[in-house]
Amino acid sequence: MLEIKNTTKQKFCHRKARQITAGVLNFYKLPQAEVSLVVVGDQKIKTLNRDFHGQNKTTDVLSFPADKKIPPIPRHLKNSAQKDKSFNKDKSSNLANFNNYLGEIFINIQEAARVHKYQFLFAEIVERARDESRSKSKTNIKSKTNLQPKSHLQPKSRSKSRAYIFYFLLVHGLLHLIGYQDKTEQGRQTMIALGEKFMKKWYN
Repeated sequence: MLEIKNTTKQKFCHRKARQITAGVLNFYKLPQAEVSLVVVGDQKIKTLNRDFHGQNKTTDVLSFPADKKIPPIPRHLKNSAQKDKSFNKDKSSNLANFNNYLGEIFINIQEAARVHKYQFLFAEIVERARDESRSKSKTNIKSKTNLQPKSHLQPKSRSKSRAYIFYFLLVHGLLHLIGYQDKTEQGRQTMIALGEKFMKKWYN
């Protein structure tokens, strides 16, 4: 089950978000799990990133697993945070008492709209898949050369819509709640590969 709160004026398909979430949770045999999704903008996620992760900059997605202690809200933000349910530590703590509650995901929908920032990521996925195909292939050099996309097709094949990126970030957040980490390059690559795998399966 996905609880959704959109604090912005930008729209997205709630049905699609729930469909993708259900697919990921069912894959990990967590069909009864509950997740909260809060959609925010640059300023809100910058505040969260600064106060909970010590990074004074905007980001695209933050996850707060229910089985981990959520850092206390800084004193200077406590009053405003209590008034804002999307930024309420007490809400997360109360929900965490339920065994099925996985945690909370914050997605910056403004960052997801900056599609140019993500093209290198998907280009990396294409390149890695091509390298894996090359290593597995026992064919001749001509066949290997044919695995490379034509230069004029690369931008089209690697480009993703803002909607795709938004739901990709949702999957990434879910993977964090389930237990995946991307602090190492191997962990990062694993999460990216899983994100693409799940998007191909449930996005369309």
